[in-house]
Amino acid sequence: MRGSMQQALKRGWSSAAWYVRALLGEDRYRQYVEHQSRSHPGTAPLSERDFWRMVYREQDLNPSGRCC
Repeated sequence: MRGSMQQALKRGWSSAAWYVRALLGEDRYRQYVEHQSRSHPGTAPLSERDFWRMVYREQDLNPSGRCC
């Protein structure tokens, strides 16, 4: 019983962590790379650093849906 409780807690924690990462956008780069490989197979994706620079630049140029 103790093992099944630990497994349930571990699954719950993993699910909560996944949700928070998705909510904060941490998986955006992974999604971008997957999209890039499907839609543009011969093109190398941006590095993660360049990807986030592009995202933040676009947010600064087109602010919407944020408080500041």
